[in-house]
Amino acid sequence: MITREKIIEVNKINAFDDFIKIAKNGEILVLSRVLSCNNWCCHPKGALIKNNKSFSINGCIPSTQEEWNIYYYNYKEKRAINEKNDQFFTNNGKTFIYQGDWDDWDSYLDNLVIQKDGQLLLNGKILIYKGEFAGWALHPNGEGIIIAQKGKLLFYAYKFYKN
Repeated sequence: MITREKIIEVNKINAFDDFIKIAKNGEILVLSRVLSCNNWCCHPKGALIKNNKSFSINGCIPSTQEEWNIYYYNYKEKRAINEKNDQFFTNNGKTFIYQGDWDDWDSYLDNLVIQKDGQLLLNGKILIYKGEFAGWALHPNGEGIIIAQKGKLLFYAYKFYKN
């Protein structure tokens, strides 16, 4: 289990990129403290937040409906994991990853994250995150998880790729 926490606030445009360069697994970047929004999705620079008819990246960089459409509607199409009858496979159904109960799941390349009983588990086995969350999604850069908590969005650093 990852126990190291270092919380950094986004307070400038390049804060997300700067954090990614130095982040260690388990460190947390606060993307937005005022989470009054209708919805959110992952964005290469953090999280894209929708609040009524306005859009922003991490709550501080203006964005557009067109950018929302690109990231919100295309995100799940990049999954490389297949699920059937509570069994998960990669490699076009040839490689078995996990079988069992789950509350939600997401994937990055051939990595599967299972949400079960308030925990996020890599391939259903390795504890990545345990704590409060109202929603979550794997970030498309493969370097972490966006976690929604009451009043804020967090980026939880976790390197899903192998060096």
